[in-house]
Amino acid sequence: MKIIIGSDHVALPLKSAVIQHLQALGNEITDAGPHSAEPPVDYPDFAQAVSRGVQDGSFEFGILICGTGLGMSMAANKMSGIRAALCYDEYTAQMSRAHNNANVLCLGQWTITPPRAIAIVDRWLNTKFEAGRHLRRVAKLRAEKAASDGFEQPPNNLKTGAWYFAASISPNRTVFAPLLFAGRLHEGFTALADAGFDGVVDLHCKMYQVYSAKLHHAALTQNAPRV
Repeated sequence: MKIIIGSDHVALPLKSAVIQHLQALGNEITDAGPHSAEPPVDYPDFAQAVSRGVQDGSFEFGILICGTGLGMSMAANKMSGIRAALCYDEYTAQMSRAHNNANVLCLGQWTITPPRAIAIVDRWLNTKFEAGRHLRRVAKLRAEKAASDGFEQPPNNLKTGAWYFAASISPNRTVFAPLLFAGRLHEGFTALADAGFDGVVDLHCKMYQVYSAKLHHAALTQNAPRV
């Protein structure tokens, strides 16, 4: 599993313990920094670095640690497509993945012990998104973010059942449930069509557009090379 992890200067001890644990399990870990407690750093810089790694599909998950985890979670959740969860026990870790499809885990150096942090990390990484009814709710998180960025939301009938959908696209990224297709529209539409989704709602332009997953899947299969 490819995981990117970052912290602020006060959380270096807990970050080190988590990295050692994850590497011992065979995970591929990238430390986004900092690597020294001096000079002091600003947590939003590292929250953004980790979030970008998750956004562009370079990493499956991100982990952020500061004194309490609060600042990291606030900063990460400003980033489009990031669902950062501040967890303080195994139950909140499990639920953040199962129901909210969290892709960034936030922890607090001052609020939990290293053994508890490791238990939280393990539960979080080993819990799968349940999808189902939660797809609609997680999709609304992205719709709300698009609206706050000035994008027009699709009409309510599309969100409540006239179409069966759970994706939004841009020219270089397709997000489908827990999967990220970075520039791979063929694979994205194929997965959507195979899963039975009717359409894709594009929230990345001023005027919303609805694409037929099945039609695009067929057209791409017959007429376009895979990218």
